[in-house]
Amino acid sequence: MIARAHFLLVCLAFLVISGTTARAQPAAPPPAGENDLRARAKERFDAGVAELEKRRFELALGEFLKSLELMPTRAATENAAVCLKALDRPDEALPLFEKVLAFPDLPAEVRDRVEPQITELRARTGLLAIQGGEPGAVLSIDGRQRGSLPLKEPLRLAAGVRTVRVHLEGYVPFVQAVEIFAERRVELTPRLEVLARAGRLRVAEVGGVEASVLIDGVVVGTTPWEGALAPGDHAVWLRGERGDGTAPAKATVLLGQRSELTLLARPLDAELTIVVTPPEATIAIDDVVVGTSKWSGRLPSGRVRVTASAPGYVSATKLVTLRPDSGPSLRVGLEPVVQSPVTVSAMPPRVELGAAGSFAVAPLFSGVACDEPCAPGMALGLHVEGNAAYRFSSGFALGGAIGYLRLTQTITDRPYEIAPPGKDAQAASATDDLLLSGATFLAQVSMRVGDRFFGAFEAGAGGFVGAVRDEKRYTSRASVGASYNAGPYRVSGTAGGFAGVARVRGGLEIVDGFEAWLGATPLVLVPSVRPDFTYPGATTAGADGAARLPQEAILENVVFAISPSLGVSAVFE
Repeated sequence: MIARAHFLLVCLAFLVISGTTARAQPAAPPPAGENDLRARAKERFDAGVAELEKRRFELALGEFLKSLELMPTRAATENAAVCLKALDRPDEALPLFEKVLAFPDLPAEVRDRVEPQITELRARTGLLAIQGGEPGAVLSIDGRQRGSLPLKEPLRLAAGVRTVRVHLEGYVPFVQAVEIFAERRVELTPRLEVLARAGRLRVAEVGGVEASVLIDGVVVGTTPWEGALAPGDHAVWLRGERGDGTAPAKATVLLGQRSELTLLARPLDAELTIVVTPPEATIAIDDVVVGTSKWSGRLPSGRVRVTASAPGYVSATKLVTLRPDSGPSLRVGLEPVVQSPVTVSAMPPRVELGAAGSFAVAPLFSGVACDEPCAPGMALGLHVEGNAAYRFSSGFALGGAIGYLRLTQTITDRPYEIAPPGKDAQAASATDDLLLSGATFLAQVSMRVGDRFFGAFEAGAGGFVGAVRDEKRYTSRASVGASYNAGPYRVSGTAGGFAGVARVRGGLEIVDGFEAWLGATPLVLVPSVRPDFTYPGATTAGADGAARLPQEAILENVVFAISPSLGVSAVFE
């Protein structure tokens, strides 16, 4: 379809250039000078079509632009716009497509072809308005010259981060990255400072060929050229009228000295497009910095080394082999620098003082048997503690904690037995209200990761000591008579033994030196000393007289509680 469109454009241009019209009477022959101008414009146009068919867009664009300089035609205008779009220069292609619509007697099929292009390109471009600036200063965008100051109207640019450079001999170049947004206007005021410290550079071509001299992406004149530049390294290359030139070369300008650079122009028979991310990354070709974000241009065929670099990213180098009439597109994505564990700055050693409170649930608590139809309620309570730790720079910490634990449990409808002396045993139903309260003493270790947001695992071991109470009530029926209720009968004692805790928690630093966290805390108590329920006195057995209650364990061999916890910590570095 592209080749067919080009063929139609060539035919249309030929009709226009040859002077053929649709009028009944032939038009008067044009002046001899105009015939020569038409012939030269057609020659350039035909050369552009030949390059376009080979997909050498940059060379084709140059021919179409030269044809337009000699004689503006709709065909050359549209073809130049097509080339610019293919080169991913939508900001320059858009005004040319708009010019196509301004030509008189525009065929409907051309309008139908061009208008969608305009709509698409407008959605990809925004406006940059340059305010002020030194008159005559050269403006370049991403290494391409776009006019001189002052600008008559805002400049249309492709959306994205664009590098704006304003150059005027005798002044320090103004360079700034500007983000352009689609269908929006951005304003920029460049300020040039007088170049107080400078050196001089002379650029020539070996064979004396006249070519445009580009320094840091700005056309400064033609060879041989000489001018004042800021001290430092500059990228220099040549561009001739017939598609010849040089690859970028480095020129070092020294303060107060005159440097010379002689280059050899060669056929620029290959194209290369380089796109890097992030957009602030610097692009270098054979160690010569040519721009940022994106670079596109023609180079001599052969092997080139492309390097992309940006602060905070790992530099990348690619070797690209350019062949005649090739147009590779190279995309380079830089990876962020990942600090090795050796170079990661560790947290400073510090002291942590904290407090935690939790709601405790103990599925293992009572030591009494609970068979059907017994209904054991879950042991509930609380566990609060204060803790202190010294945390090393590695995140590891040693510390201790003192806590208070309180658990209660009620067991109802527990099968029970009353044995009055000399009488048959009575079947009974008992209810036990159990209580465990006491202190825990723990030595703890922990490991923490993260800074403002953090996670930690802690483990502790130590002991506990506390009071245990069992308050028993029961209902029974004597061998003669009605049923009766008895109690409560209370027995209390002291328990103690091993305590162990593990905690997983995560939290954040709310303000400097103060943290809050949430966690889950399994707590294990293994009593080595535990009282039994042994009621010393006689209890009622209804009409059967008195009885003694049986001896039973109050606590389980292992008490296990789970505590969803909330805590705060103060940090002292």
